[in-house]
Amino acid sequence: MDPSSSYSDTNSAEHEKGALKRAFDNVIGHPLATLRASIIGLIIGILPGAGGNIANLIAYNEAKRASKHPETFGHGEPQGVVATEVSNNAVVEGAMVPLLALGIPGSPPAAIIYGALMLQGLSPGPQLFTRNASLVYAFMLSFFVANILMTAVGFLAGKGMYKAVIKVPIRILIPTILFLTVLGSYAIRNNPMDVIIMFVSGIVGYILKDLGFNTGAFVLGLILGPIAERGFVQGLLMGNNVSMTAPWIIMFTRPLSIALIVLSVFSAAWPFIRSAVRRKKGGATIIAAALAKNEDAGAKKLNTDYVGGAIILAVVGMFFLQIKEWSKYATMAPQSVLFILALFGLALLVKGKFKPEMIATTFTKVSKSLALVIVIGLLWVFLLEKLGFVVTSFAAFFTIMFAFHPKKGMARILGSTAVAVGVIALLYLLFAKFLLVSLPTGILI
Repeated sequence: MDPSSSYSDTNSAEHEKGALKRAFDNVIGHPLATLRASIIGLIIGILPGAGGNIANLIAYNEAKRASKHPETFGHGEPQGVVATEVSNNAVVEGAMVPLLALGIPGSPPAAIIYGALMLQGLSPGPQLFTRNASLVYAFMLSFFVANILMTAVGFLAGKGMYKAVIKVPIRILIPTILFLTVLGSYAIRNNPMDVIIMFVSGIVGYILKDLGFNTGAFVLGLILGPIAERGFVQGLLMGNNVSMTAPWIIMFTRPLSIALIVLSVFSAAWPFIRSAVRRKKGGATIIAAALAKNEDAGAKKLNTDYVGGAIILAVVGMFFLQIKEWSKYATMAPQSVLFILALFGLALLVKGKFKPEMIATTFTKVSKSLALVIVIGLLWVFLLEKLGFVVTSFAAFFTIMFAFHPKKGMARILGSTAVAVGVIALLYLLFAKFLLVSLPTGILI
């Protein structure tokens, strides 16, 4: 069967009868993907502070790595949809394990449940199972009931929302999404620099994705990096009690840590092993399939090994200059990561010399519409603090609306102005007045 047919059928499922049956068939038809995502979601849910975002990314990445046709992911591949949604549901149940058993809320919803139990005079922990066993079993039963109810509610609501979203003109959808991304990145710490980092990272991510890099790995690194660094430093501090000269030796003294290290090494080496096995059998490798799919006669080909190696070494050099004045323990994790990255960067440069990967790129042929949105977005984020959130948002919204408006003349100006004023006013009242999000003010508003 053609691998592209699976996701093309999924894209048209909403327009056909029997979409619900098709969804069930996708889940039942991929038992291994469902089981894998369930286990990942459950384990990530048990870990305090991890959350559903990490589970979604890991489950999706593992489903893509295990697939025989990874090039179909990102185009509605059912296994990718199943992996993310199943892991997202499993996280909720996993978060209840530390909450009910240890009294440790591992996620924001679990913290809310923790507070509700405390208000009722119940103390989550080991004694909850002995003193209020019926309540614990009621929690377990509620998850089954909630999933059954959400299947019906989600299908009906999702179908209506899907039809509503696809009817929204692109000239309204683009600036609205851009507005929400700017607002979301700013509202985390009320720092305009976060907005600039978000937008620049998006442009870099677009280029890297076009060059064939797995952007999911970068996102996972950004999310898991602080957690891994904290655990790494704690392990080295504990290792000082074993050996002052080689504190890292403690990581090889426990069976669990050795098992995790072996699994990590195997997981990192598995793509190379699988590629070598397929090449030996005479089958097409993943890279060859991606190259064939990405081939464009008019596109410029780049040596991605040279580009990737240069980018990695530049990043290593930049961060090394940043951390050289830090304290000993603060630089432990960054120096270890930078050393490994430098080795990978050098390896890519060597590979690019003797066995390069030439990929046809398309970012050199950026459309005028995309270039306009990028320029407007950059002006928006750099003028955000000087002119204020409302003024810059209206200007960006109006400009994009005007550029994409199908009509000409006065109708184009009035239509763009009316929609821009209405949407910005509605979102401003929602976030600034109702949700009390602090927005930057400039010379006008």
